[in-house]
Amino acid sequence: MRRSLRALLLPALLLAATAAHAASLLPEARVCPVDGTELEVLVPVATNALGGTDSDYCQYAKGSQPREHEVITCPTCYYSARLGHFDRPLSDTQREKIVAMLGTATEGFPPAERLDPWDRYQLAVLCAGVMDESAMERARMLHTAAWTARDRVVGFLPGIDGPLDARMKLDELDVQWLEIPDLLTQQRGLFLLVQLAHRGGFTGRRDAYLDRLDELQPIPQELTDLRAQTRELIEIENRFLGKAIHHYEAALKADEGTPEDKLQMRYLIVDLKRRLGETEGLREEINLLLTDANVPEDLRPAIKSVKECLTE
Repeated sequence: MRRSLRALLLPALLLAATAAHAASLLPEARVCPVDGTELEVLVPVATNALGGTDSDYCQYAKGSQPREHEVITCPTCYYSARLGHFDRPLSDTQREKIVAMLGTATEGFPPAERLDPWDRYQLAVLCAGVMDESAMERARMLHTAAWTARDRVVGFLPGIDGPLDARMKLDELDVQWLEIPDLLTQQRGLFLLVQLAHRGGFTGRRDAYLDRLDELQPIPQELTDLRAQTRELIEIENRFLGKAIHHYEAALKADEGTPEDKLQMRYLIVDLKRRLGETEGLREEINLLLTDANVPEDLRPAIKSVKECLTE
């Protein structure tokens, strides 16, 4: 049993702990439409889905995640926008409003090249607000910003598609990991359970695993630090998920998007609230979605899987 357990755990631990090299990125020259600064950016030209997909459509590539490169930030004025929108011409009024807004929003910020990806997305959302982009588009950017924090928590866990798949693998390992004979590998195995629970959106199990590290004394400083970093990243992700929910709800209130967009946003609000542990009323909403004849067939499996996971 122990040999098969190690065969199951150790490859996953190595994959999760190994930093992937950037892949399928090409340099491109761009010009900031606010202050005319010339800059070179790395543009994703190809991706893959070898890491599977989460319930809220977060897709993982083997290699660097393209979403980390999908927002450009000017190094001098901090103007930020998605790749396809960065070069849009701005009116003098828009330019003035952006400069004034960024002057306040970026006070005390580090140099642009040192910003975390979620900070660049946040700046892009602020600039999009000046450009009067829809609440739905801003919600999508905030949602993607949350994913860039999730990337740092979960690493690369290959071939996990949706919460039921994550739960199945989690249950398999959950009953076995304590049988690992050496303490350090057991402690590291605990973080694999954290990663799987986080990907599935099982916040109660994830937090319990993080707390359980205290039972495995002595704890190396590197793992104490890793737990603190993991909790900090979860807080960052949760903050952006909350902002995304707010904007998705605003988009629905403003009647933005196609009928399919509206149904997808309703589903995402349910799933993001589940991930935040805000489960009140979610079962009623998920049942309404399942009985809606207009829900596309390709969305129904995702809705059903989230409904099943609401018991967690």
